[in-house]
Amino acid sequence: MAHGFDIGAAIKAIVKLQLNISLPLILCTDLKSIYKCLIKLGTTQEKRLIINVICLYQLYKRREIAKVK
Repeated sequence: MAHGFDIGAAIKAIVKLQLNISLPLILCTDLKSIYKCLIKLGTTQEKRLIINVICLYQLYKRREIAKVK
């Protein structure tokens, strides 16, 4: 999901630069546990995911991510 965000943010920046259009960035996931971690800053036991989840949560709170589905 973090890699997908990076790609989406790059595409959003290119579209904004070239076309001067502001697009919302929406993340989609099929894992309910990841969704809960991002929306409510839940916890995960997988240490390799903790940093990514915290970074995505902060981006969501700063409204750089419009919605998580």
